[in-house]
Amino acid sequence: MRGVVYIILLIWLLEVIYFGSTGVFVTGPDYFPFAIELAITIPILVFLLAYYLFPNFQEYVLSRNAVILTLMQSWRVIGSMFLALYAHNILPAFFALPVGIGDVIIGLWAPFVAYRLMRNPALIKGKEFFYFHILGIFDFVVAAYTGLTLGYAIPGFPMSQMPLSLIPSFLVPLWIILHLICLIQAKEKKIGFEAQTSAD
Repeated sequence: MRGVVYIILLIWLLEVIYFGSTGVFVTGPDYFPFAIELAITIPILVFLLAYYLFPNFQEYVLSRNAVILTLMQSWRVIGSMFLALYAHNILPAFFALPVGIGDVIIGLWAPFVAYRLMRNPALIKGKEFFYFHILGIFDFVVAAYTGLTLGYAIPGFPMSQMPLSLIPSFLVPLWIILHLICLIQAKEKKIGFEAQTSAD
């Protein structure tokens, strides 16, 4: 199952690189940025459908390492680049400030949540674990709202062009899926970093 998942991730990445390089995600004032919206929502919907329809995939999801999945959110500190782009008048404050600050907070918080979870697996059902992943998703909701609003209003909004378009079209839905896996594990009372099952 792991090999299949990696192949799907690779195909997904190559697709968004192709679409981004051919201008599919470029926005303008005359049309709603449907391409970016679909790029965010479709992978998440596919993940949820696969989880509920395919028992093997469900077993695979529940056996993932929750510590590692949580720690992967540390990469969100790259959101600090939004603040740098705002400082250079490339991105507007309406988008860059809430999204950049939110990403940095989640990115810096992630190692602490992961460390405590590693020390005490029962914390997967605790409030901090839950709130961390919920707030991580909420940060993306804010990003999507402000990004789509600006994508509709500003011709050639930078986030709709390569290489920045990889963030909403690939990294955002991927990180949301990682959040969802952790929340699903917490709901099902599964400890993601126990010995790996045959789902591999």
